[in-house]
Amino acid sequence: MASIRKRGELQWEACVRRRGQPAQCKTFTTKTRAEAWVRQVEGEMDRGVFVSRAKAKNTTLALALARYGQEVTPRKKATTASRERDRIRAWAASSLSQRSLASVRGKDVDVAVVLSDMEKRGLSANIVPCISPSSRTSSIPPAPPGAWNPYQTPWTS
Repeated sequence: MASIRKRGELQWEACVRRRGQPAQCKTFTTKTRAEAWVRQVEGEMDRGVFVSRAKAKNTTLALALARYGQEVTPRKKATTASRERDRIRAWAASSLSQRSLASVRGKDVDVAVVLSDMEKRGLSANIVPCISPSSRTSSIPPAPPGAWNPYQTPWTS
């Protein structure tokens, strides 16, 4: 079930609540945009393809890469791990590293600029191996309760 309510003079808040799904709320500047978003989210939920983007919105690329580098890379062969650490360092030093994972898209001009810069520095410009570490961070299990975790985030607590 969706609801759209006016918040002040210039804002509209849309909320979609469905049994078995986390509540989704978002604020818009126009009622038309809020209605379009509600239709999109409800359609995804109806088709069974809805995925909450909350984790991706609250995690930067740098945080995801650091977590991957500490939790996944050490389990790989030495040569593979070494190459992967180099790629992680290159991406962490890029201008994209402070953006949320939800806002980084392969088609972005910013990604093309970063890849071009890496190519000029003699680094691999192959985007698939470079970005693949970020796609696996959501499958990393959280630290055991009570363990120190520098990557403690809302979804791992």
